[in-house]
Amino acid sequence: MRAKAREAETLPLPTGMNWWAPAMTWGAGYNAKLHETYLAVSNEWQAFVGRRVAEDLHLLQQIGTARTPEQFWHVHTQFWQKAAEDYTQEYAIFSKLAATCVISGISVAEQAVRPPAESAPPLSKAA
Repeated sequence: MRAKAREAETLPLPTGMNWWAPAMTWGAGYNAKLHETYLAVSNEWQAFVGRRVAEDLHLLQQIGTARTPEQFWHVHTQFWQKAAEDYTQEYAIFSKLAATCVISGISVAEQAVRPPAESAPPLSKAA
């Protein structure tokens, strides 16, 4: 006859081994900051795409009114210069948003790892 498998005993971990609490605290705080950043990126991207679509449609209107090759060339040149400026500015905005996300995540991690100031033992003076 087959012997019954022994059930594993589950013993609680000692208090000093509870390392999940800071990790979970950091994770929750970081996820909240990350969510805020994604919302900001999403809003910025939608606004940017809306502006660029308006510029693209305006280009078609201007091309329709161009009568000479020089006017056509001028319209295209202005459009591509404006597009390059817009994309450069948008890249800078996205870079700042990403940096904000990283910096806020690091600050949340530091707060989770460091004990609160009032619970820290007082420093002893050297003799």
